[in-house]
Amino acid sequence: MKILRAPEAALTIALLSACGGGGGTVPASTTTLANQTSGLSAYPISNNRVVLSPTGGYTGAVTLPNVSSGAGAMVTIGTQTTPPAGVAILASSARQPASAQNVPLLYVLFTPDRDTVLAAHPGFEITLPQAPLPGASYYIAAVDTSTWQWKLKLEGPAKISGSTLTFTAAPGPVPWGSNVPYWYAVYVVPTTDIDPTPAPAPTR
Repeated sequence: MKILRAPEAALTIALLSACGGGGGTVPASTTTLANQTSGLSAYPISNNRVVLSPTGGYTGAVTLPNVSSGAGAMVTIGTQTTPPAGVAILASSARQPASAQNVPLLYVLFTPDRDTVLAAHPGFEITLPQAPLPGASYYIAAVDTSTWQWKLKLEGPAKISGSTLTFTAAPGPVPWGSNVPYWYAVYVVPTTDIDPTPAPAPTR
């Protein structure tokens, strides 16, 4: 897949796609979702750091938390830059101005091999293929598997050092079901999230 190197061009294309709406559908099966990512590898869920496979110029790592139940659980991890099928589009709020629409950059899939409860969500450290956009804020979203809709701003805004984004893990408990696909996404809000609703005029 050709990667656009100019941040402005990439954002223009992503913004046009993001404005298309956000209806969601229920995944046909766990296997269908998991097969969208390539090079899936399994790791123990036990306070360890896992380096992600480079995808579309993005590199980085995730920090898996301890578990409060389901000791010995393993999780497969994969990444992709295309939106996952069977999941709602990571849409922006209708109240956000066009210049502050959410732009998804990278999707990370976790699929545990058994029921387990995590002490926290995974933490993320992502290096962008280009410099961060000036004035932009970067966040992590996660899919709510009861509705297959995205929960925005689960983690963030990211701490930025050079082209690397660091997200502090959101606290748990976080229940994961056996062989259920759990999607997380790194996304950017190009400008400050401003409420466009005008303030009421002062009364005399």
